[in-house]
Amino acid sequence: MNIITISREMGSGGTVLGRLLARKLGFALIDKELILRAAQKARVSERIVGRYDQEVFNKAYAVLEGIFAANPPFFAPLALVHFPQDERISSRSVSSFNQERYLAVTQYLLRHLARRGNVIVMGRGSQLVLAGHKKALHLRVIAPFGIRVKRVSRCQGISEDEAKRLIRRRDQACARYFKHFYRRDWSDPLLYDLVINTERLSLSSAGAMVLSRLE
Repeated sequence: MNIITISREMGSGGTVLGRLLARKLGFALIDKELILRAAQKARVSERIVGRYDQEVFNKAYAVLEGIFAANPPFFAPLALVHFPQDERISSRSVSSFNQERYLAVTQYLLRHLARRGNVIVMGRGSQLVLAGHKKALHLRVIAPFGIRVKRVSRCQGISEDEAKRLIRRRDQACARYFKHFYRRDWSDPLLYDLVINTERLSLSSAGAMVLSRLE
């Protein structure tokens, strides 16, 4: 296996685990960089692409845009969009960029990264878009809410009340993103090959467990 996707709750340590694995394996780590790549491919600003990203996704904005109502089949689970030529991605104007284009470009890039291999992708529907890929390992990293609150409070130097609000907002945005674009439950364990609870399992131990699965 030379592709790892990681879905993580905020404060679970999933991002740190991704970095650890990338360093150990010599893999590229793709997180918010996917937004920049999508923007470059679509020839629009990163800000325009970023408003659809999982960490800030606002379903009300997406619905108001009207695409979902106009073309519901596009958002069926594993909506496969194939662009044999890059020009088909980038030929439209900035004014035409919408959630349909965002999803098409994102899925195109995820499959392009999978073809290259040696990559770790953080979220953004990668566990579904690459669900059938023979060389992909799909991880979910979780931890109890109280533990995540303490971690985020400590790491970001904010109060626990602020950490609670931040975690809820981020996790809810990711869940909405997944539900809206793929009509699936972000937390469904059946989407993953391995679910890691970092309450008692250290990140180094979790990393060793994942590495053993790749051998």
